[in-house]
Amino acid sequence: LMAGLIETLAAEPYNGHAGLPTVAERRLLEVDDLFPVAEMLEHLGFAELKGADITLTEAGKLFADYGTQERKTLFAEHLIKHVPLA
Repeated sequence: LMAGLIETLAAEPYNGHAGLPTVAERRLLEVDDLFPVAEMLEHLGFAELKGADITLTEAGKLFADYGTQERKTLFAEHLIKHVPLA
């Protein structure tokens, strides 16, 4: 879900920024189901939330551009950096 949300936000027509209700509608999800995913992306440093809007950070944009192995490495780095118990 996290990778899917990043990919959706990075693509047209959003180009890294969108309202969560709009994205939820496009992904056929309820906003209440999408919000925890968006919060986790923010916690990991891949996105920023302001009200009902979400914006990819530079790390989020990199994640969208990376291949599978590079994504795994970047995710691991962010997990270790932002979730001390990990």
